[in-house]
Amino acid sequence: NKKNHTIVCGYENLGRRVANKLEEKNVPFVIISDNLKHVLAAREKGYMAYFGHLDKIPVLESLKADEASSIIITLDNVNKKRLICESIFKYKSDANVIIKIDTLNEQKQLEDLPISSYVHAHNKIASLLVNSSLEPKD
Repeated sequence: NKKNHTIVCGYENLGRRVANKLEEKNVPFVIISDNLKHVLAAREKGYMAYFGHLDKIPVLESLKADEASSIIITLDNVNKKRLICESIFKYKSDANVIIKIDTLNEQKQLEDLPISSYVHAHNKIASLLVNSSLEPKD
């Protein structure tokens, strides 16, 4: 029985790191993936993980997407991201969707959707690299 949980879409490298961070912060979350190996890997870690496609209404219903505090999309494929976002917003028009993008062009392709937050992977990494390079060395 989920409420105010986070839905993590995708459990590849980034999805795994997101799940670890959520666990560290004691945020309840559930993982959805269309890759059975990833689902089994997540379950092995003790995570709630389900096999399915987040662009399907029954999946959104079973994950209680309408009661989720946020939905984090970690996938790479922009077409899959669009399908998933369209379904989410059809199901809950004010869903809090946070999406990882790799290019600004990708953001342009999605900007007609009411996505709450875009996280530009390379910009974030670039900032972290520069910040680390400027930190005083002991």
